[in-house]
Amino acid sequence: MSSRCLWMLLCLSLAAPRPAGAAKMILNEYNAVSATNYLNGGTAAADEDGGTAADPAFGRVLGNGGDWFELVVIADHLDARGWKLDICDNGVCNEELVLSQNGLWSDLRAGTIITIAEDVPTDVSYDPAGGDWTINVQAIDGGPATYVTPNSFPVSNDNWQLTIRDASNALVFGPAGEGLASDPAQGCDPPPVGVNSREMFKLEADPSAVVERCSHSYNDGKTSTFGAANLWNGGASTQSFAALRQGLPLPDRDTDGIPDDGDHSGVVGDHPCASGQTTGCDDNCPGEPNANQLDSGRVGPGGADGIGDACQCGDVNGNGSVTSADRLQLRQKLTSQIADVDAPRKCGVLRAGECGIADASELARVVAGLQPRAEQVCPAAFPPTDSSALWFDPKRLIEVDITMAQSDWDVMRVQKRDLFAVFATQTCGDAPFPDPYTFFHAPTVVIDGQTLSDVGIRKKGFFGSLSDTKPALKLDFGEFVSGQHLEGLERMTLNNSLQDPSYVKQCLGYGILASAGLPAPRCNFAHVRVHVTSASGTTTAVDSLYVNVESIKELFLGRAFGDATGRLYEGTLSDFWLKGTPATGEPWRNTIDPKDDASAANESEIDALTTALTTPTSASYTNAQRRAAIEAVLDLDKYLTFWAGEGLIGHWDGYADDQNNFFFYVLPADGKIHFIPWGIDDTFGRGNPLATPPGDPTHCAAIVPRAALPRRLYEMPDTKALYLAKLQALLNTVWNPTAHLAEVDRMQALIQPLTGDLTSALAPIRTWIADHRAHVQAELNSPPAPFAAQPDHYCFFD
Repeated sequence: MSSRCLWMLLCLSLAAPRPAGAAKMILNEYNAVSATNYLNGGTAAADEDGGTAADPAFGRVLGNGGDWFELVVIADHLDARGWKLDICDNGVCNEELVLSQNGLWSDLRAGTIITIAEDVPTDVSYDPAGGDWTINVQAIDGGPATYVTPNSFPVSNDNWQLTIRDASNALVFGPAGEGLASDPAQGCDPPPVGVNSREMFKLEADPSAVVERCSHSYNDGKTSTFGAANLWNGGASTQSFAALRQGLPLPDRDTDGIPDDGDHSGVVGDHPCASGQTTGCDDNCPGEPNANQLDSGRVGPGGADGIGDACQCGDVNGNGSVTSADRLQLRQKLTSQIADVDAPRKCGVLRAGECGIADASELARVVAGLQPRAEQVCPAAFPPTDSSALWFDPKRLIEVDITMAQSDWDVMRVQKRDLFAVFATQTCGDAPFPDPYTFFHAPTVVIDGQTLSDVGIRKKGFFGSLSDTKPALKLDFGEFVSGQHLEGLERMTLNNSLQDPSYVKQCLGYGILASAGLPAPRCNFAHVRVHVTSASGTTTAVDSLYVNVESIKELFLGRAFGDATGRLYEGTLSDFWLKGTPATGEPWRNTIDPKDDASAANESEIDALTTALTTPTSASYTNAQRRAAIEAVLDLDKYLTFWAGEGLIGHWDGYADDQNNFFFYVLPADGKIHFIPWGIDDTFGRGNPLATPPGDPTHCAAIVPRAALPRRLYEMPDTKALYLAKLQALLNTVWNPTAHLAEVDRMQALIQPLTGDLTSALAPIRTWIADHRAHVQAELNSPPAPFAAQPDHYCFFD
């Protein structure tokens, strides 16, 4: 048993749900501008953008006011006497400021802004009733100790972090700041924020009890507001303190109408609603919609426990309480007597991941009333700490309203590639295929009631998804307004599902690939309306369902790999091979598209992998040497999972079968290539018009690869065996037709009110899912022969 599990068994209790919100006081902003720089760089006359960025309190001065940071009080009538502020600077954590026992700190009102500065004189004229919501105290060596420790302190752009503790030394908030490490055990998935010596670190959201220390609403920026509401999006967006200061409704992350911190204490979950109670209390299940706030049972004997029925971990049959019936169903799942439990998000009792035999044993123990009771750790119990996860919640249908000029819409919607120009020229294959799409200006985009201004919008797609009437779209919130984002989300990729009239293939497929452990993008659905304006008025050009897929950008890379600083590439009809013969051909690998300057400047792994794959097998270059060369630049085990995953969902238009629709990432930690699935809208039943028909000896359900990398691996006996074992393992553990068909049913119920009846579109998908295991198993039992040689390049000229 792991030390973490042992600790949980010793310490767990279930008297109340674990607080899920931020804290009674949070970090709001700090000044990372160095003493030799101006805010946003430049000189005293102008910043590096040609403007005159300055803090309203200081003006445009070197150092932007010196060392200072800003806090916001979340809980009302807070007593913060004796609270401790621990500071880490560049990994050194030896600074602590302590708030005094002065009465100033004894009754702080929610919405108070506290600044602590070295160079700004103390101002405690604090009077919320009179409209003065700010306190500044000066902390400086040799200064008075009336309000805070008389010590100077550092603030910098070198991974500066702050931790807030109360008078009893209990953790209140943090560590928060730059350079946070990922901590899955504590739900910490930090944003990839990098603050330079000309910038601020700030919260770009309304302060509230749902702001976590790892919130993706923390960002770097070029605007500074000492003692005032933060600004971002070039000054277009401003923090609102109205909810805190006026006792208005607070955030509700599961959108069920019950605020996460309904008692305004500053802590989510410290006063959960009892059954039927919906006001003046906290949502008793902030991770799952439960407007009725029912709380009829607990883990083990007894009645209500402060945890809503929708969140009871161990309640695998979903009836609201945890009994021996749940233990029986869990045991039946684990012994393969049934395919799955009724409520899989409530399965884990000891851990948040996939439930296992230890959970069943613990469930038997706590049902019998033995102490200590199990903690609530299953996925249903807590909302995501990553605020961007809200926009990919599979239960939600996102509402997106885009307004743009008719003239821009008419130009954008008809942009496309020319088939002849792409494939029938002598330069085809010599470079990434040219991108014909440009960004246009959308003055207003409203997403689930939140308005963003001046958003960049462009068309997307290669050939298969092109449409002049319902184009696939990309939204970039920061294209025209630097730093603009939507609660941590900087972009949206909205696919028109032209190749999938059922709409369900992408979200279903990415979910299956994620369950296999692959870095798959998140996915849900969006109802998109495009309103176009002209001199004659406004009309709606699009009113339809789209598939909302997570963009393969920094947010995804940080979430999936824990590091967004590596090199990213995209493959579109691309391969690690050559046009023509290895001896005379030109590089086909040149169609691989580096996604940034650093990637374009260093393609050494691509060159090394291409060499390893194109070098002919001979006495001087053996299979063992080829494998060693491949593994030097590729995480082989993860690639085998990727390859098997593509076959498992029938992704004929991916890398292995069609040398298309894939990303790969060179992770700094190991310097190796990691593949990322993409473009899976034509899966779960081969839609390839060029594919050989079923029954033909060369038609295969999952195995025979055309691309250079899997083809070479399939040729070598040892790596072929590894691949077949990997595919068999995924078939046994990940492929679950009952669960997949249930997910299809769930998605159909969600989107069909908008799309109309999808029964006929879904019928072949359901049949394919039901039959696929037998087809793959047949291939595994009698693996087909590989392709004799690398298939020809797609270009008409070789």
